Amino acid sequence: MSDVFDLDAAAAEAAKEPFRFVFSGREWRLLHMSEIDWRVIERADSGNISAIREAFHAGFGCVHDGDTAIHSDIHSDQATEFDRLHQGITAMTILFRRWAAHAGLAEGESQASPASSGSTAGPSTPPSSTTMASASVGSSPAS
Repeated sequence: MSDVFDLDAAAAEAAKEPFRFVFSGREWRLLHMSEIDWRVIERADSGNISAIREAFHAGFGCVHDGDTAIHSDIHSDQATEFDRLHQGITAMTILFRRWAAHAGLAEGESQASPASSGSTAGPSTPPSSTTMASASVGSSPAS
């Protein structure tokens, strides 16, 4: 007879500490990023602003049904309060990166950059034969 792997039990055993941060003079708590649906984190990691917002809501204990946030946790009222604050893109990018680092994601694994349309990582192969190094060959540095 084969054993059945209990993913629910394994996930509960692997529960991690929430990420705490201060913003606008108040302490906030986001669930550990490993508890957030990986598809949301993947979209957020690509710089999708609505996915970053959804990830923060999920971190505050909300789940989404389309565009509607459903409060599912006693701390989910934080999402409503958080949404009332001015959220500069620089601050939210820093917050997402720090939250990812707290979850143990290496730099570049989860590098949400809402200011760009895609990943902040460079291509694995140059898009053309001209590189920064070859473009500067033969030119002298400015004095």
